[in-house]
Amino acid sequence: MDDNTFLKFNITIDYFKNLGETIFKKKGEIFITPDDILNGIYVLLKGRIKYLLYSLDGREKIIFIGEPVCIIGDVPTYDRRPAGTFVTALMDLELVFIEYHTVIEAIDNNPDFSKYFITSICNKTRGLMAEMGEQCFQDAESKVLKIIIQFAKHYGDFEKEMIKINFPLSQQFIGNLASLNRVTTARVLKSLREEDIIDIENGKYILKRVSLLD
Repeated sequence: MDDNTFLKFNITIDYFKNLGETIFKKKGEIFITPDDILNGIYVLLKGRIKYLLYSLDGREKIIFIGEPVCIIGDVPTYDRRPAGTFVTALMDLELVFIEYHTVIEAIDNNPDFSKYFITSICNKTRGLMAEMGEQCFQDAESKVLKIIIQFAKHYGDFEKEMIKINFPLSQQFIGNLASLNRVTTARVLKSLREEDIIDIENGKYILKRVSLLD
């Protein structure tokens, strides 16, 4: 969901603030864990979050990156089952927490809220379906390149016929998104640089082939 999402559904940030309580989380704070039974949803107003899981050996798998105006915890709040994932603040956050009974009342009484809530769940479902397809059918280089292209589209600035990605990407972060180990991720990134598709400058990734955005 983008910053215009509220307008599409004829609801405002103030509407959510009136439904719940404004709270703040610090960068790096884990505020949802897989076993949590949530008593409500969070609406993200400022900052960025990630949904993630950990393997038995401690490897991190990022499932979803959340931007402002996204709903956090919609599925487990509605079906009253454990959250199933960790949710961590990638930067300092401002959120609105809306209790379960208020969420249900809003779903029952406000069609715009209901549509917004359903759209949030649909977006996550489509993201997971796309992720499953990539894991099943794409090779390592395709996975990594697609991630870089997606971040270039959302966080990129044109500079000298290239796109600089203004997001704190790291080799490990990319590997976690692509479900690749460090060795494979490093090999793929090295190959993409040698092919003159990407570059790294002052810690920022650069997409050199702008045509890949089409």
